[in-house]
Amino acid sequence: MNYDFTSISDRRKIGSRKWAIVPEEIDPLSDKLYPMTVADMDFDLAPEIRTALIDFVSHNVLGYSAMTESYKQAVCNFLEKWHKVCIEPEWIVSTPGLVPALSACVRAFTQVGDGVLVFTPVYPRFYQVIREQGRKLVDCPLEIAQDGLYHFDFANLESLLETHAVKMIFLCNPHNPSGRVWTASDLQRLAKLAKEYDCLVVSDEIHADLTLPGNEQTMYFKALADFDEKAIVLTSAAKAFNIAGLQSSNVLIPRSDLREKFQAELEASGIQAANILGMYATEIAYTKADNWREAVLQVLQTNYKLLVDFFSELDSRFEVMPTQASFLAWVNCEKLHVDREQIKAVFMAICFFVEDGVSFGEAGSYYFRLNFAMPTEELKACLQAFSERISPYLHSVD
Repeated sequence: MNYDFTSISDRRKIGSRKWAIVPEEIDPLSDKLYPMTVADMDFDLAPEIRTALIDFVSHNVLGYSAMTESYKQAVCNFLEKWHKVCIEPEWIVSTPGLVPALSACVRAFTQVGDGVLVFTPVYPRFYQVIREQGRKLVDCPLEIAQDGLYHFDFANLESLLETHAVKMIFLCNPHNPSGRVWTASDLQRLAKLAKEYDCLVVSDEIHADLTLPGNEQTMYFKALADFDEKAIVLTSAAKAFNIAGLQSSNVLIPRSDLREKFQAELEASGIQAANILGMYATEIAYTKADNWREAVLQVLQTNYKLLVDFFSELDSRFEVMPTQASFLAWVNCEKLHVDREQIKAVFMAICFFVEDGVSFGEAGSYYFRLNFAMPTEELKACLQAFSERISPYLHSVD
């Protein structure tokens, strides 16, 4: 099937969060506005999913939902085919999105005052679910090596595990905001330390199915010596199939004692399974729409190269960290040698909205995260407009 990745969907009037967060003083209907923030894609829904949802809504009641056997088997088969990991259907717990799942993990497996370690910079919701529930955030900064990629600082990690009463480790695999795909050897080393210090690792793998061509994603489960180790993996079709608004995710918990404790926390918190449309769309995505996912990866690869070449030609002081997965570019502008608030003001003035790097942690202070998941010609137009609008400012800080 030939897929359309060239049409531009106007999302300004349908409640899109990407457009809703534009400051009130700016007209959201302006053609001069470029929001490249929220991590979803500006591509039409896969036709296999759209057709299936229309048919489902036309012939079924939209009542309360529970996982079907076909749904669980679809999840198992997809992970085995693409990630070479065999899981059991009973490991799967459905949740309405990954953030509620992260929050429930913190409540279920730690106590107030316990340490929860994160590798920073990282997805801002990690900080939120830890701090808001009275746990101690343990910051383990990532290092940038000569290859330009983030790497774990294992010496610092072990020191923190020894001294900060860490009970849980949040892992972003692949990494958000940089798109780093962690190596199998690094994950094995992490798993070994987690076992030694009796820490539960919760691995958010929502971007794993968008690993770009030429890179190899390792699911955290593959790093374990056996499934008796304390590990939970969170997955979802939301990013790879562009169905984030349907709020459906899976929490994979091999150990029955951990799974029962997690399910008890969900029940106590009033968190139910994902909605019926979210689960059905996920099942269709995993069983019938994978050709669409593979096609979109080619578009993302093209867009990423376009973006890297653009910043290289525009001004070498913008440094794009190599992206190995997903559709988010992590761009360093520290070499402009200006105050980060000034940079933020310039972006606002030229109507380009990107994610402020400081929201990902102090290490992101001079970065911004840019979403390049859009039709290639639209990305070219965005970047051309960006060049025209920011060039006078760049010349002023030479």
